[in-house]
Amino acid sequence: MRNVIRVFLVDHSPIFIEAFAFLCREEPGVTLVGFSEEGKNALSEILRAKPDVVFVDAQLPDVNPLHFVRAIKEARATTTVIVLSLFASAELSGRAIASGASAFLVKGSFEEILATLQRLSPEQNHRSSFHSTRDPQGDT
Repeated sequence: MRNVIRVFLVDHSPIFIEAFAFLCREEPGVTLVGFSEEGKNALSEILRAKPDVVFVDAQLPDVNPLHFVRAIKEARATTTVIVLSLFASAELSGRAIASGASAFLVKGSFEEILATLQRLSPEQNHRSSFHSTRDPQGDT
């Protein structure tokens, strides 16, 4: 039996959270263990939920998302952090990876989010990096 990947989402958009939750419910081997619409209180929720993967919105209005990524990695080094953005950006992608994220993905690409989740499993080394396959200079 395949192990379940435990996922936590931090995103300020209730619509995206709902779509993401649906995606997790429909994907075998993936379970959404929590979500937060703000970064301010999310770290304590993440520590309680102990997810394998945390998806972080690059445009969180209440915290600096890159500082938040660092805080997650400092608190739970084995957790994979993936930054999500509405727009592809080579600069933001590079800064996210430098902050400790394993990947930078475009929010609108649910296929890419699913493919990334499928490449991850609790048995894999979560320190490997997954980069978006989209052209960072392309229109998204």
